[in-house]
This record gives sequence, structure tokens and C-alpha cells, in this order.
Amino acid sequence: MTLLILLFPAIVPVLIGIHYFLRSADMTKTPRIAVSIAGPQISFLYLISLAIGLRGHGNSGLAQAFAVALIVPCIFVLYTLLAYRGPKKIHALQTLNALALIDTYFLGTMAITDNWL
Repeated sequence: MTLLILLFPAIVPVLIGIHYFLRSADMTKTPRIAVSIAGPQISFLYLISLAIGLRGHGNSGLAQAFAVALIVPCIFVLYTLLAYRGPKKIHALQTLNALALIDTYFLGTMAITDNWL
């Protein structure tokens, strides 16, 4: 279970982004990338926060910047919900992105601040 919690935000959002990218072939390049970028952003922020924390460079001053950085994927999730032209059932995958974002916030903040439970 612990391994699932640790790997979930690193893998699942990227797979969701790839799925959106492949399913939005009818869109031009920029909107297509914008529709599919939220998942990879979540994974990137998660992995960067863990890298900072596990290398011993975490401090509490980074917490606010990390929280602000997590707003960007939220904006792209909203854009995806509005701009994606394909079947709307695919939006159920955004639930997994939301769970990954919560996990990223929780574990990433602990790593970034070097304040583990």
C-alpha cells in the first residue's frame, strides 16, 4: 500500500496525459498540449519535491512556492474540462489526477519542508 501511495502521483498522471494527448488528435498542437499537460505537471512537481527533500535541501521557505506551483496543474485541469472536444466520459480520469494532486501536496510538502510525519 505504501508503495502505491509513493508511485501513484509519479506514474498515473503521466498516463492520463498521454491518453488525453492521443484522444485529442483533431485539435491543433497548442490546445492539444494544453489539454494533456496537467498530468505530467503533477508528476513533475511530485518528483522534483521528492528529489529536493531526499537530497536534504528541503526547508520551510519552499512550502509557499510549492503550494503556488500546484495551482498551475489545477488551471490546466479546468482548461481540459472546458476545451476537450472528445467523449466527456474521459473526464472521469480527472478524479485520479485530483487524487494524485492531493497526494503530491501532502507528500511533496513534507519533502519540500523536510518535515516528515
